[in-house]
Amino acid sequence: MTLITFEIQDGEYSYEQYSIFTKELTEKEMIEEVYGIDGIDYRQCKVTSSSKITDKEAKTLRKFGIAYIN
Repeated sequence: MTLITFEIQDGEYSYEQYSIFTKELTEKEMIEEVYGIDGIDYRQCKVTSSSKITDKEAKTLRKFGIAYIN
């Protein structure tokens, strides 16, 4: 499993969101799967990091609502 960190730029604000992927995807495919963005949007999304995680770590992140499996 891979923990992906997304940076979302929304006007003058920026924030991070996390998602867990069980398969390899391109950055564009991940953004489309998580946010449904397939064209130009007012938000700018990009992947800022990816880390391999264990099933136990993924379960903990899901339990506390930090990241969800896609």
